[in-house]
Amino acid sequence: MLSIYGKLDNYHITSVGKEDLDYMHKWYNHQQLLNQHESRTLNKDEFYDSFLGYVISNQEFFLKISIEDRTVGMVKGHLNNEEKNELWLTDVIMDKEVIEEEVFKKLIDGIIKILDEELNIDECYVGVFISTEENRKRWNKNGFNHVRTVHNYFSINNVKIDGEIMVRGC
Repeated sequence: MLSIYGKLDNYHITSVGKEDLDYMHKWYNHQQLLNQHESRTLNKDEFYDSFLGYVISNQEFFLKISIEDRTVGMVKGHLNNEEKNELWLTDVIMDKEVIEEEVFKKLIDGIIKILDEELNIDECYVGVFISTEENRKRWNKNGFNHVRTVHNYFSINNVKIDGEIMVRGC
């Protein structure tokens, strides 16, 4: 488990702790229900299993993004350092008001900078839903470029969806 703390303007980026799990599970599922394109709610056991994987690995992180006392985002990912230090953002979920371009860009750039300072990252990867052109464009504006398409990359409500792997240097 990578323990991370950072501050960007009024936003706090902190590692999710065990005490946060009930709230983060409810927040995550609420965000999924609001999102028409990517809905994939998790039961409590599935969410906790995901957290357990993060706790036992020294290469994974699970972050919450807060402003004041309100959670507005979460980012999960891992570090792959077999040949070079690659940061993988595997789950990036933000409240609607945070997803607007300038705030989203500031938060993603800031999170990558915080992680780069800790981990000396060479490249950063993200998996993006192809079914949402808006999502792909949002990542392009953050400096991410298409690497490859992976068929059946995501499974949502038992439907296989293609994904796009995108990368940017750090």
